[in-house]
Formats: sequence, C-alpha cells, structure tokens
Amino acid sequence: MKAATMLVSVARRYKHLTNPVGFVARAFIKQSGLQLGGDSAVTRSCLDIGAGTAPYAQALRQYMGVEPYIAVDIAPSDSTSIVADCAQLPFRSASVDLLVSFDVIQHVPSPQAMLVEAHRVLKEGGHILLTYPFLYPECDVRDFHRWTLEGMHNMLVAHGFEIVRAQRRGGALFAWTCWVIWMIQHLVPGQRQSWRARRNWASFLRAGVLAALTLPAELFGWIALGLDKILPSQGVYMGACVLARKALDTQTEGAPR
Repeated sequence: MKAATMLVSVARRYKHLTNPVGFVARAFIKQSGLQLGGDSAVTRSCLDIGAGTAPYAQALRQYMGVEPYIAVDIAPSDSTSIVADCAQLPFRSASVDLLVSFDVIQHVPSPQAMLVEAHRVLKEGGHILLTYPFLYPECDVRDFHRWTLEGMHNMLVAHGFEIVRAQRRGGALFAWTCWVIWMIQHLVPGQRQSWRARRNWASFLRAGVLAALTLPAELFGWIALGLDKILPSQGVYMGACVLARKALDTQTEGAPR
C-alpha cells in the first residue's frame, strides 16, 4: 500500500512537471489572480467542480487567495471534500466567492444546468473560472460538448455572467500535439485509464509505458505553445480558459429568478 501511494504521488508530480495543458491552466489562474488583486490580499471561498485529484488546488491558494478550498466530484478520491452532482450542489445560495472547473463541463449532459447552479451558489460579483476543449478528440468517459471562444462566451452571458478575460489554449501546433498524445494513449491496450481506475501493478505498468511513449510529444507541446504565439492561427486551437463574473442585479435567460 505504501509503495502504491508513493507511485501515485510520483505519477502526479511527473504529470505536473511535463503536461503543458496543466501549465496553461496554472498560468491562467495566476494571471486571473493578479487581475482580481489576488493571492494573500483577498480570501476567497472556492468550489472546484469535478476536481478529481485536485491538481490546481495549490495554484488557486497561491494566486487567488483561496480558503477554504472545497473539492467536489461525483466520485470520491483521496482529494475529494464532497461528493455531489454539479447540477445539485449542497451549498446555500450566494455563499461562494469562486467556482472553478477544469475540463469538466464537456462531460456534463446539461452544461446549462451546471451554470444555473453555479450562478445560484456564487455571491454577487463572484467569479467562475472554466477550462474547456474545442478541437480535441472524444474522451474515454462520457463526452458531450465542444465550444469555440464565442460559443462559451454566449452561453455564460445567457446565464447571468460577464466575461472578465478569456484565452485560447495554444493554436494549431498545440492542438495537433494534443491529438498525437491522445492517439498514443489509445494505442496501448486497455486505453487510457482515468484517476478513478482501480490501482494495481498492471495499471502502474501501463501508466509507465504511456509516460515513456508520450514524453516526446509532451515536450514538443511546450515548443508548440511558443511557436503558436509567434504564428497564431485564430480559428484553430485546442481549447480555452475563461474567467467570468456573476453580473450584478441581472435577470437573464437561464439565471435563477
């Protein structure tokens, strides 16, 4: 058991260091915190919806002054604070300063219901931070939706939010690199295993093989991010990050009345 726990910790640290998608999310968290006058200057209560293993908890605490941080998911893990459905959150209305969700909204059958509930639990002027895919293959778990920047913008505004900042995740080269990583992951027998998969030595071996096979593409992903800034292609990107604020005294479509 101790060896398994150590291997899980090493795997998470490896992913933290090598995964450019995670780097983009952490950079967006930092920039958003600076824009909001974050870090230790302001204390914000935070719900992380679909938190999984809570890979962004440290960045949220450091850059956005998050305390308390509450990890919410439909299935428990060693990082889960509360098991709940994002469309039925067990929190009072107007009780939370910040709601975040990283690459989860595409797995929700009704993202509109998720945003209605987010609007309900957020305080007036509270914020929602989302990352989501655009040009990215279907995942192993249930996968329903993809959005352009404008598509997500319109959906958030329709549910009572004002866009504070939005950013594409890379461009054409980064999107292509993510496709390559996805294809490699699905060539290995057993396909890609999620953090919810049962841990055994076969799963650790599979994870090690995948790490070795995908490392060159992961490393190129960092280069692709830089090249995409030099040679931007506006209509081709892997996904996006967005920060929006609960509009004050609004009565909009989808927002609770």
